Amino acid sequence: MTSVLIIEDDLLEQVRLRIILEELGYAQIESVSSVKQAHNALQKATPSLLIADIFLHEETSFDLLDTIQEQRIPTIFITVSTDERLYQQLELGPSAYGYLVKPFDKLTLFSTIRLVTANRPPSAKLTDNFLMVRTQKGQKKIAHDEILWIEAAGNYSLVVTASEKFAMKQSLVRFSETLGDSFLRVHKQFCVNILKITHLNAHSIVINNQEIPVSHRRKPALLEKLNQQ
Repeated sequence: MTSVLIIEDDLLEQVRLRIILEELGYAQIESVSSVKQAHNALQKATPSLLIADIFLHEETSFDLLDTIQEQRIPTIFITVSTDERLYQQLELGPSAYGYLVKPFDKLTLFSTIRLVTANRPPSAKLTDNFLMVRTQKGQKKIAHDEILWIEAAGNYSLVVTASEKFAMKQSLVRFSETLGDSFLRVHKQFCVNILKITHLNAHSIVINNQEIPVSHRRKPALLEKLNQQ
């Protein structure tokens, strides 16, 4: 069944969106009013569609971009602001985004829903247990189990092994999706090979004598993975 998650801190706007969605035929609709509540909802289940007001009291729903991209959720951001810089903050990634300025009518919302859900890309599939990297001497084959971690570096990703670093022109979000189950995003900037972890601290891990930060919201998934080993 198609499910929708609404992130909106204005109760009247929540009700208005719910009524419109019900008129469009949606029956499974959940509403939350904060980023924390949204995180909790997204940890329980991935909705088929996310509609998120950008400004939520003293936070913004852009804080959810990592999660949206990881779970490949078609998302419509809504706002009363006409500042084009807000739209420009949306990162390119494996999610389909819509952007609506309030007020908007049912037909406009419906057409945007059709657009973002039609453009939803397929999930990435792992086809090999190695990757090819470009070096000054040509292409080099790197087995996944040689990789210690991958680090975001702008539009590039740095692949780190015990002895070398390789730059690849691919975002960390997309790159991490091509790796196996032993890899996990532990921070916005880092995806690590959990088999290489030697120490676990309160807010970080250690791999090859290098301390790597672990974000608060990603730590439960890390602990669960480690307990499975």
